[in-house]
Amino acid sequence: MALSNLGPSIYTLDCSDASKAETLIKEDGYPQYPRAEIAKFSPISGKTLAVVQPSSGIYLVDVESKKQILYIERKGVIALEWSPKGTYLITCEKFKTGTTENNLYLWDVKNGEMIVAF
Repeated sequence: MALSNLGPSIYTLDCSDASKAETLIKEDGYPQYPRAEIAKFSPISGKTLAVVQPSSGIYLVDVESKKQILYIERKGVIALEWSPKGTYLITCEKFKTGTTENNLYLWDVKNGEMIVAF
């Protein structure tokens, strides 16, 4: 996977011909997320891609079907990480000095529900 100003792009490495060098093949058909700043595959299986567009929120994409499976509206996310089993996402937003607002959130990836905020 590569992340550019056009959003994430997913590539397959073709090693089928031992007499030739490996070739990267760009996969087509994935949703486009221009201005995405973070993209991470789920741990263990890598079957889900989490993409963050700070201006809108978090998008989960099923890698096999190439379809968006969940959207969490949350502007301002600056960091994202999967839980070790891939059942939760934790996101962080820039801390706002002088406020008591939370900036660390735990999300259930099955339904996009916020579990807890710190």
